[in-house]
Parts: sequence; structure tokens; C-alpha cells
Amino acid sequence: MKEVNNFAPTIQVKHAYSLARGGVAIHVKDQCDKQALLTELSKGAFGGADTYDLSSKSNVVIVKEVPLCVSADAVKHELEIVFTGIYDVERLLHKKSGRPLLVVKVKCSSAAAK
Repeated sequence: MKEVNNFAPTIQVKHAYSLARGGVAIHVKDQCDKQALLTELSKGAFGGADTYDLSSKSNVVIVKEVPLCVSADAVKHELEIVFTGIYDVERLLHKKSGRPLLVVKVKCSSAAAK
């Protein structure tokens, strides 16, 4: 709260808390305060840490049982026919062997994810 009060004293913060894997989550009153906070926090705030607007983050959907003969590009093409907001499709690989799995990861908008 000290950092927000130092760099953006006019922002009304509903609550703030530290995250388990590092970082801080800050919830503000409304959209105007969010935009003001993102613009007013300078590079000096929070020791020069980066700031992110997580509401613009893409969603990830895991699709299982996709045959290996079907490429990630083909899956993306077919999904784009049906849904808008498909950003990327990636076939997952086995951690140890590096072999392709029957699973693809689709990065998409929240509407497409639903």
C-alpha cells in the first residue's frame, strides 16, 4: 500500500495482497482507477518491477486426444472456422523424451474458451 500511496496517491485501492509465487495483486474501485494506476506507477515503484493488467491475459484450453497426424496449424485453422479469438495452438511434448503428445494447448479469448 505504501508504494501505491507514494506513486499514485489518488487511486482508491479496495485491497492488495502478495501472491504465493511472488508479486502483488492490487484490486481497485473501478476501470478508471485501474488505468490510472497502470499509467502512474513509474519504473521506480516496487523496486522497478514490471506491472501487468491480467484482465487482458489470454485463456488456455487443453484439448486431449488429438491424433499426431493432425498438425497444430490444422487444429488452429479448424478452430478459427468455428470460434473467433484463437491466438495460438501448440502441441505439447513429453518432458523427458521430447516426443509429441496427443494434447494441444490453445491460447484464446475468454469467449472462445467458454
